[in-house]
Amino acid sequence: MVSIKIFRLILLLTFSGAVYAENFDARILFAKAAMQSEEGKEYEVLVRESTWDADSECFRESAEV
Repeated sequence: MVSIKIFRLILLLTFSGAVYAENFDARILFAKAAMQSEEGKEYEVLVRESTWDADSECFRESAEV
């Protein structure tokens, strides 16, 4: 279990280093590649679910004002 976490951390650091080293177009390509990985897909679902709750609450409160 620990080795999987270390592998994921190394993968994250590798992507992060590559993203900061390139121009904006290259960053977009790295981001798209990361989103296609299993971890990226899981992360995308988690972020969308968690931000949807916050966004919908903000929209409701804004509509009331």
